[in-house]
Amino acid sequence: MHPGRSRIRFPAAALVCVAIVVGLALGGCARSSNSNSGGSKTPTLVSGGLSLPLALGRSKADDRATIETSIDGQSQILLFDTGSVGISVLATAVPAEVASMTGQTFQVPFDGGVMLSGVIVSLPVEVAGNATSGPIAIQLVQSATCVSGSSNCAAAGGMDAFSKSIGADGILGAGLWSSGVVASPLTQLAWGVPTSIAVTWGGSSGSVTLNPTFDTPAVASLQMPADSQPTLPNGVASWDNFAVPICWQIGDATRTCMSTVLDTGASAMSFPIGFPGGPTKNVKKLSSGQRITGSVSVTSTPFLDFTTGTKLGTDLVTVIPDQSTVNSGLQFFAEFVVVFSLTNGIVLLQPTM
Repeated sequence: MHPGRSRIRFPAAALVCVAIVVGLALGGCARSSNSNSGGSKTPTLVSGGLSLPLALGRSKADDRATIETSIDGQSQILLFDTGSVGISVLATAVPAEVASMTGQTFQVPFDGGVMLSGVIVSLPVEVAGNATSGPIAIQLVQSATCVSGSSNCAAAGGMDAFSKSIGADGILGAGLWSSGVVASPLTQLAWGVPTSIAVTWGGSSGSVTLNPTFDTPAVASLQMPADSQPTLPNGVASWDNFAVPICWQIGDATRTCMSTVLDTGASAMSFPIGFPGGPTKNVKKLSSGQRITGSVSVTSTPFLDFTTGTKLGTDLVTVIPDQSTVNSGLQFFAEFVVVFSLTNGIVLLQPTM
């Protein structure tokens, strides 16, 4: 996670971050896609160099995609979050010898009034049974508190309360940029550095596949901007999946191109207050029955087309007062197999069946 960028929202979005606003979306061809078919979907994934399973988290209130890790032989369930970077694990979820380690301190404020504090330590990690190439930097969270003025935040009861709110023992940040200290463990596995990463979610389970191949053409192609830090600590290219340009339309309002956060850590898709066609005052969600489309340009055929409803992870769309971008939420990853290229920053949206 990155101070000033990663931010947690509760309960509608687990992890929502501030993005850099960039220009309009690329032009290009796309196909329509409906999100109201219901049920789990099967990706058109043919093969991949390495596939890691995702599972439903422990939270009773939200849909959470989680992934299993192991630190010093002890297993943890972590929120799988493309909206942050690096592993942030609660000290209560690791062995005593790890929990007592010291190192460079960090303190990260999150939206909703949560403050995570602790130390950065270097340890070997296993992600879904796959070891890192050696010790990697992780954030060991030793304190979860509320900032001044937010006494009722999700960490009001300390780390246990925070763990329950996200349905996990911490966060595996799979964002494609670097904080300068921590980075996605998916780029640091002994298996090898991937050239592309595919993420898909079927409603109760999903997968992360490194170097996937497909037998169908992509529904759409989007371009991530390069991150301000051009490479990760291990030299891998760094990309800003917080500023993916997508053109959105709510109802009959003007189609508006806006930086979009592709974020598995947010339970629901969200729009900022004042987005054309959306609410102009503080409400929790868009009303049911509103058509939403997403496209790669103001003139191209929508690749995403659905009607808002009340089902989290399918058609419920939230409204975030101080948000400056659109957030895809986990729903987006149920609509498509989202393929991030670490080589050229292109995001391909593959269809699901």
